[in-house]
Amino acid sequence: MVEHAATGRLLARRSAGSAVVLLVGAGVYALLEGVAKANFDLTPLALGLIAVAAGLFGSRGRPLATGLVLAGWGSAVLLVDHGVVPAARTTPAYMLGIGVGLMVAARLAPAGDRGAWLTSASIVAFASALILYLADGMSGVAHWQLWVVVLIAWAAWELFWSTRQGVVPAGPGDGPAPEGGPSPGTGQFSGRSVPRTR
Repeated sequence: MVEHAATGRLLARRSAGSAVVLLVGAGVYALLEGVAKANFDLTPLALGLIAVAAGLFGSRGRPLATGLVLAGWGSAVLLVDHGVVPAARTTPAYMLGIGVGLMVAARLAPAGDRGAWLTSASIVAFASALILYLADGMSGVAHWQLWVVVLIAWAAWELFWSTRQGVVPAGPGDGPAPEGGPSPGTGQFSGRSVPRTR
């Protein structure tokens, strides 16, 4: 139980650290877009790098998988928008970027958590493709303020989980040993005698 409690506290600290990284990333991104007036095509890569950093400092690898897909797609966006990749090859470039992100996430995922990593990465890949498909009719997605709000909401979610992970519920073996009986979860007797009844 002591080991379980220590693990819970460690996960809580890391999840809180992930939230801090997301909040700092939101601030830096807001400065780049709102003050420095950076091109909006930087957004997918910026969000991806922020998520990668949150995954490295966070409690779970899922933000890292999410960030890798976004970074792969964002790199392709920059290559296309700056003429490195011909505009006629935009769709294949985006698909390749997302695919590379998925492959790297699958390669880095620990064996015991690979399903969760790939689920997170696949959801982001689907959402990215859906946003691209609907972008013409959803002009709101091209506003950097929206993505600042998304990062702040994500940070709030990580903080919520940090409070949940820091609370360790009592297990079946945490109660006191019954009179003359074995201690729960240990099989050891308490050493106290039980009065004999007649």
